[in-house]
Amino acid sequence: MNNECRKNYCLQYISVNGTAASVGSVTSDSVEFTIESGTTTGFVTVSDGIDTFSTGLIFEMSKVLSGTLVPPSNVSLSGYTILSSSNISTVSDSDGSFTAVVREGFVTTVWAFRDQSDPLKHVLNW
Repeated sequence: MNNECRKNYCLQYISVNGTAASVGSVTSDSVEFTIESGTTTGFVTVSDGIDTFSTGLIFEMSKVLSGTLVPPSNVSLSGYTILSSSNISTVSDSDGSFTAVVREGFVTTVWAFRDQSDPLKHVLNW
């Protein structure tokens, strides 16, 4: 690997939890890569073909869940928010549908709420 390549952030190999990924664009502060189906949560390792570095970063696999909030008939759907892990989304006022991003392979609690004093707090577990 020559100095020009090092100056331009050349990466030849990247892996997540030991599974090879395809290197996309590389800049001084980011790397885009594509992972294969079946890759699991784990450490990101990069190599320029000479040296290999464990980044100390954990790449977490996640998935999007779709659901429907169905409160009792006397409670409006208006204004509900969904909280899952560190992700926030809104509930459709028309049909109660929502999506939630959750960590793959973990039990996740998904909360639906309007505010702190909301008497109706739904807890959904996947």
